[in-house]
Amino acid sequence: MTQLGRDDDRDSRMHPAVQRFVEEVGLLWEQDGLPRTAGKIVALLIVEDREFDLEELADRLQASRGSVSTNTRLLESQGALRRTSRPGDRRTYYRATDEYGRRFERALERLAHLVALIERTREELPPEMERGRARLAEMRGFFEFVLPRARAVLEDWSRLNAK
Repeated sequence: MTQLGRDDDRDSRMHPAVQRFVEEVGLLWEQDGLPRTAGKIVALLIVEDREFDLEELADRLQASRGSVSTNTRLLESQGALRRTSRPGDRRTYYRATDEYGRRFERALERLAHLVALIERTREELPPEMERGRARLAEMRGFFEFVLPRARAVLEDWSRLNAK
């Protein structure tokens, strides 16, 4: 039997701190309307900082292989993890990415698109929908206030990490 915290690929036990982190990140993702399993996968891959195959992820997270497979595809499409392989091994492995800035940048792009959609919709609403138009204007104002500040944070982060 291996010790907790070792990189033995088949040891399904997790250090209590890792298990707590994985569970709590899963819950946070779920509160944001995202799959809990996806959050747990990301958390495990970040903390363990190594490659896992689907079988091992399912075992570690006590989740079905189908759920893990579905969520790894989702996470890969969002840039949160990437596929890897090993010579002579037909299995696919997954590793967390360090593309936090790029993922944040994509989120800001989606928000900018939302602002344009909000404004277009507000302009197209008939005058009798005054309350709806006002709510959209308030929403647009919020995002127009937040977006430049968020972009500035991203630029600061990029500068700090370019060194």
